[in-house]
Amino acid sequence: MLLFYLSLVRTDRDKQKVQRVYEQYYGLMMYIAGRYCPQRSDAEDVVHDAIVKIIRHIDCVDVSDETRTKAFCVTVVKHTALDRLKAKENNVISMEDFQEEPVHSNDFAIDKDTYADLVRAIRALDDPYRIVLTLKYVNDMTDKEIAALLGISEKTVSVRLTRGRQKLRKELEEADNYA
Repeated sequence: MLLFYLSLVRTDRDKQKVQRVYEQYYGLMMYIAGRYCPQRSDAEDVVHDAIVKIIRHIDCVDVSDETRTKAFCVTVVKHTALDRLKAKENNVISMEDFQEEPVHSNDFAIDKDTYADLVRAIRALDDPYRIVLTLKYVNDMTDKEIAALLGISEKTVSVRLTRGRQKLRKELEEADNYA
């Protein structure tokens, strides 16, 4: 892969910079990307995009100042990962996309009234709970992915899932009692 990156620059001086950045900071960049992207392939994509961005701004890189170079690389990787997460967030299914009618599937059986009650109850939850429940159970994301996407800790995700399920259960039980 290094040869590919080197082919993107013209001068020998820039090639030396790219090689040094790649050799010295690739591991750190993968570590940072891995904190935002739990899938290794996604982290590798983030690092690749970040290196290409660094190459575009290679004039800003002064390899003799390791502190600034390291900070620059970390910042680029972090922002590249966040951009990828935001793009992924835009493709996430929301509860508002669900219709009141249940989807027929061999995986579950639920009547129309129960399904409609469930969708209404989820929609009525406060944003923090509704969002994590939707990401977890509709979009099939892990707690780590949700935490990275929302910029919160995994513990916060876990707490919101637990409280959201409790609120949902309470809401459904109350609706059932009043029906």
